[in-house]
Order: sequence, then C-alpha cells, then structure tokens
Amino acid sequence: IYTRVYPVLKLFNYPAVVSLVGSWLEGDETLEIKYANRIIHAEDFLTPGQIRELDRSGLIEFASHSYDLHRGVLGNPQGNMHPAPRAREYFPSTGKYENDTTYKKRIRGDLERSVSVIERILGKKPVPQVLVSTVELTVRLKRVKLFIDRLHQQYTPKQSPGLTRYSRPELTSDYVAPITDTEKELGKIIQDFLR
Repeated sequence: IYTRVYPVLKLFNYPAVVSLVGSWLEGDETLEIKYANRIIHAEDFLTPGQIRELDRSGLIEFASHSYDLHRGVLGNPQGNMHPAPRAREYFPSTGKYENDTTYKKRIRGDLERSVSVIERILGKKPVPQVLVSTVELTVRLKRVKLFIDRLHQQYTPKQSPGLTRYSRPELTSDYVAPITDTEKELGKIIQDFLR
C-alpha cells in the first residue's frame, strides 16, 4: 500500500479504504503469513508510522479486517480446518462444538480487539462498516487480472515513437519497481494513460 498504491492515490487524488488485520500489526519481525499461496513477512506490512501518515493524507480511511480471523480453526472430529469467522470451533477434549453464544463472543471479541489496535495507532476508532466479498479471493484476483488485461489492450498505443516520458513526481516515498505481472501491467496502463 505505502510504496505502490499510495503514490498513485496521491497523484490522482483518489481516496481508498484499507482494512487492517490487527494481529499482523502486532506481530514481531519474525511474523510470516501465508497469503494467496505465498509467504508475506513482517516488513511487507504497514508500520504504525506509515498508517498515521496515510491517515493524515485524507486519502486513506482505515477499517478493521479482524484481529485474528485470518486462520483456520478445527471444524470437526476428522481434523478439518475451517475459516475461523465462519466455523463453529470443534473441541476434541470435550467432543463438542462451540455453541452460538461462545461463537458470537469469540467473533465480537476479535473485532473489538482489532478496533482497539487501530484506535491505539490512530488515536481514533475506525468508522463502523462491513464489507463483504461475494466471491473467493482467487476468483476476484482472476477478474482483476482480466480487467487489467482489457484496459491494457484498450490503452496500449498502436505506435509509440516520439512520445514524451515524464519523470516521477516528488513524493515522500521511495520508488519501488513493479514486481508481479499484474503490477507491471498496471504500471504500463498508467504510463500509457499519462502520455
């Protein structure tokens, strides 16, 4: 967000919502998260200082994305793991499942802890809101890639001789080159759009 998205938001004066996972913010430097089939390390996450800077910009609004619900919980006696926010946890020591009261208390407690982390960093609570994705992450990512591919085809000039290239505007963050194919494609689209 800070090194790749924020400069573009500033350039176009676009607002955005960033949802923070509380436990990822409180992890130490050895924190590793498996996310979308890759490992993300602690240094890949926003720091409290960056979060405060983004908040002061007026372009970024922060929301809670839970404290520790981005994991699996034991969902049955067979040992299957299920998404923590959706599943009633199974307790092998008692052979019972979490009841509705305990489940609601776990979810509410997690969200309250997440809000507390954000409030501690920003000095204010995030605006209460709920965002729900109607499709799985991998499906959403494929749709985004298709959308970017279509934009690229639409905005890629047929001929490019003699086009003026502009230097990067003065920003407080260092330039970070695109890494993934999607980032590279998006960079080309933005570059072609700005010509």
